[in-house]
Amino acid sequence: NIKFIFFFFFFVISQVITTPSRLYKACSHRASHIMSANLQFVPGKRANTEYPILNRYRFVKNRSGDNLTVYWKCSSWRSGCTARITTVDRQLISPVPEHNHEPDVAGNQVYDAKNMLKRRAEITGLPTKRLAADLCSTLCAE
Repeated sequence: NIKFIFFFFFFVISQVITTPSRLYKACSHRASHIMSANLQFVPGKRANTEYPILNRYRFVKNRSGDNLTVYWKCSSWRSGCTARITTVDRQLISPVPEHNHEPDVAGNQVYDAKNMLKRRAEITGLPTKRLAADLCSTLCAE
C-alpha cells in the first residue's frame, strides 16, 4: 500500500510539473513576472495570423512546438536583440525577457493603423487606398 501511495503521489506531482503553464505558475518568482506582463495579440499581415506584443515590444514567430506551444523572438532580432518568449494556447509561460533596445511605439502604431484600414476595407468593401485617402483628408482638415 505504501508503494502504491508513493507511486500515485509521484505520478500526480510529475503531471503538475511537466505541464508548462502549471510549471511556471508553481514558481512564484516567475509567476510574478508573468502576471505583471501586458501581453496582447494583434492581427498579422497574412490571413489568420496573430503576433504578440508584450510590454510594447512586438514579437515574430520563431517556431511551433508540440501541442499549442509557440516560440517567439523579438521583431528586432536582426538588430541583435535576443529576447524570446514562449506561449501555450496564447498564454505567456516564459519570464518577461530583457531587450537591448527601446520599444518601437511608432512602428506599432503604424502597424495597428494598417491593420485597421485592412479590416475596414474588408467590412465596407471599399479599396484600402480610398479609405487611407479619406483618413488623410480628415486628419489634414483637423
